[in-house]
Amino acid sequence: MKPIHIIIAFLLIPLSSYGQTHQMGFNFEGGVSYGLHQINTDNSAIKVNPGSSFQLNLHTTYFISPYIGVGSGVSFGWNNAQLSLEGYQEDVPAVDSEGEAYILQITAQSLEDHVRISNLSIPVFLSLAYPISDGNISLFGNLGVTFNLPMATNYQLKNGTVTSRGWYPQYELILKDIPAHGLHENRDNWNYKSDLETQAHFNALLELGLKYKIPGASVMSLSIFAQKGLTAFHQNELEMVDEDGAFPLMNEVEQYNGIINQSTKSTSLIYGIKIGVNFPASSL
Repeated sequence: MKPIHIIIAFLLIPLSSYGQTHQMGFNFEGGVSYGLHQINTDNSAIKVNPGSSFQLNLHTTYFISPYIGVGSGVSFGWNNAQLSLEGYQEDVPAVDSEGEAYILQITAQSLEDHVRISNLSIPVFLSLAYPISDGNISLFGNLGVTFNLPMATNYQLKNGTVTSRGWYPQYELILKDIPAHGLHENRDNWNYKSDLETQAHFNALLELGLKYKIPGASVMSLSIFAQKGLTAFHQNELEMVDEDGAFPLMNEVEQYNGIINQSTKSTSLIYGIKIGVNFPASSL
């Protein structure tokens, strides 16, 4: 094996296994995954609609027997999801530009946010295979974990109405409908967008599929997979507004904290299909 093959193998080590359709030792795999991405929160008032998930996968495999492989790899993923909140009402302590304390009164209806998350993932897993059809076709299963490092994440308010008013109890005064000062009545054209604070996290990985040996060529794979969050990718750092556990939808005018921050933590669930092409190191 050439030195470059050894370097690549130790940088990218995933797995897969397929009876007589492969050679023991290192094998390389490239492919794509497509499916759905769902966000799970601990707030039952938040409704979630899964969005699309797309991944580019580059893996290498080391087979320790004809039926067992171990390893890791690297994937780049782009995930979307829709979060909705039917209603929200809260009074949030705030301070205006003159240093005066007041209460920011917020009322919102039919909110819908679009959440986008892109990350780099490194899977580490065990693969078992069972050859059928004279070894040209194999059933296989992968089980392991993925380490996910977020690269770019954001949320954007797509639909809904938001009313914000300033209540000064010391003067028995309520200010409203003053757009120049960020106070709006039934604002429905606010296309607010902001980065989302996320963190590295782990997902459990399960993959089941078939591999087919193309005579005189490579091995094709087709599988279904699921990745379920073991740890949170986002944890709310906002302070609660009251003892009921409510978080501020806005803690100052013109700043929208997003639906996802109405929960204390969020995990992800990704599932779909995966297509790959496999090459033994000896053929490179």
